[in-house]
Amino acid sequence: MPQSLPANGTRSGYIRFRRWRFYAEAGLAKQEVSVHIYTSTLKIEYQDTELALYTMEWAEDNKHMKEVKNPRVIETGYRSPQLTL
Repeated sequence: MPQSLPANGTRSGYIRFRRWRFYAEAGLAKQEVSVHIYTSTLKIEYQDTELALYTMEWAEDNKHMKEVKNPRVIETGYRSPQLTL
């Protein structure tokens, strides 16, 4: 069973979680999202909509994240109306 925790987004769409910074969605700036931790995957959701998936590796103590890689941001209807430069 995955661990599910709340996290608040920044103005630019990032969240801070366990001293790491993850991109969620710029259109959901300052909204609370859910972070789900599976064995080797971290998933960010907003109201049951997947926003991003990250592959992660645990440290030897199995409590701390050692490495995060393969970010996969999922296109959703929550995109920011502001175009990126």
